[in-house]
Amino acid sequence: MLIERTLHDPSAEYGSDEFDRVLRRSQPLEIPAAAVLTFADRWDLSDGLADIVRHLTKATQLFDDLIDAPDDLAAGNYTWMVRRLGGLDGSDQLKRSMIAEFDVVIAESSVELERAAELGAAMGLDEISEWIQARRESMDQAARTMYQALFGGLGD
Repeated sequence: MLIERTLHDPSAEYGSDEFDRVLRRSQPLEIPAAAVLTFADRWDLSDGLADIVRHLTKATQLFDDLIDAPDDLAAGNYTWMVRRLGGLDGSDQLKRSMIAEFDVVIAESSVELERAAELGAAMGLDEISEWIQARRESMDQAARTMYQALFGGLGD
């Protein structure tokens, strides 16, 4: 969390490399799944599992940061997504950039989900595709809600 507080300073450098460094704090998410692999005598899958967790974490964080960008900006949390979407220039610029870049960020998140699904399939973990599909549906619903929030006042 200390690194995030430092990076949220608007004068700090916060790009894709720093975003990846922040994501690495999610590596402990691998521990419970690795324990299951140990008990199931499938430790051979541990490296692939770590890659799957990294892709799923990145997909989720990209999406969540996109959805949370207006609230993050209002709270003074200058995340990589807030900066990427022009939030340092204010909320109007952030909203314009969200409209322009929304599909780009969703596509990036989808690529990460697809990478996780491919790794899972290669490892014989076909069940992961069901979870990923449910995540995609959840993201689609949240995206529709965000679009309504972004465009809701345009017809008035």
